[in-house]
Amino acid sequence: QYNIENLFEDIQNHVETKKDKLIQEVENKLQEHDQLQKELNLRIEQQYSPDQPLTEIIRSLDSQLEQYRKTRVERLQMLATLQEKEWELCQFLDEAPYLLQVAVPSDAQLAGIQQNLRRLQNIRIERRSTFLELKSKIKNLMESLEIGPTTDFERNALKNEDESFLLTSSNICRLEELLQTHEQTLRDREEQIDLLKSKLETIWNRISEDESHRKKFQESM
Repeated sequence: QYNIENLFEDIQNHVETKKDKLIQEVENKLQEHDQLQKELNLRIEQQYSPDQPLTEIIRSLDSQLEQYRKTRVERLQMLATLQEKEWELCQFLDEAPYLLQVAVPSDAQLAGIQQNLRRLQNIRIERRSTFLELKSKIKNLMESLEIGPTTDFERNALKNEDESFLLTSSNICRLEELLQTHEQTLRDREEQIDLLKSKLETIWNRISEDESHRKKFQESM
C-alpha cells in the first residue's frame, strides 16, 4: 500500500512539474509576443484557445511568432548593413547619421536610413566634383606662381591619392580660401609687373630707347 501511494504521489508530482514547465513556457511565449509587438511596432494576433492543451498552445504561439522573429532578424541585419555604409560616409563627409532611438527599426525607419544614405552619396559626388575642380585650379595657379604646397593640409589635398582626402564642408571651404589667396597673389604679381613695365616704358621714352631693343628686352622676360 505504501509503495503504491508513493508511486501515485511521484506520478502526480511529475505531472504537476511538467504542467508548471508548460505554463512557464506559455508565459515565455506570451512575453516574447509582447516584446516582438513592441519592437516591430506591429499587432500580432494570438490565434489559440485557452481550452486547448498547453502543448498545442505552445506550438500555435511558436508558429505564429516564427515569421516575426525572422522579420526582426532581417531588420537588424539590414540595419547593420545600412549603418556601416552610413557611418563610413558620415566619417568621410563629417555629416550627421539618421537619428534612430529604437533597438529594432520599423520599415519606415529603414527607408529613412536608406534615404539619408542616398543624400550622403549625392553629397559625396557633388563635393568630389568641387574638390577636383578646386584642386586643378590650385595646382595651375601654383605652377604659374612657381610655388608648392607649404602645409600638411595643402600636401594632403594636392597629392595624387584623391580618396584619402576627407570631403568635409570645412575642407572644401579651406580649399576655396586657398584658391582665392593664390588668385589674389597672382593678381598682385600681375599688377606689380604691369607697374614695372609702365615705369620701364617711361624710362625708355625719356632716354629715347630704340624700339628693337625694347622688343628684344620684353621677349627675354
